[in-house]
Amino acid sequence: MSKSDPSDQSRINLNDDADTIALKIRRAKTDPEPLPSEPDGLAQRPEARNLVGIYAALDGTDHASVLREHGGNIEAASAPGGGAIFTITLPVGSEATTETRTVS
Repeated sequence: MSKSDPSDQSRINLNDDADTIALKIRRAKTDPEPLPSEPDGLAQRPEARNLVGIYAALDGTDHASVLREHGGNIEAASAPGGGAIFTITLPVGSEATTETRTVS
């Protein structure tokens, strides 16, 4: 989801309904690498920047806050019955912890 991409499928518009937004999130590319702890680490990672931006918008925060809270890995999917499911994997010591949050 990018302002510079000519495709309407690459961005969420104010007039998109819930089904259209869910479809666009499902189709969004993901980035398998762990998230950086600083927004500068997203500069060369458009897919990660996109998912962090979606989460930040739905959570009412900014990129830096999301990365500070969730530096690790974030994935998005549609929730059954509406909304979105964000799965966040955080590095804790040598193991990773996963938190799932549904945003409607």
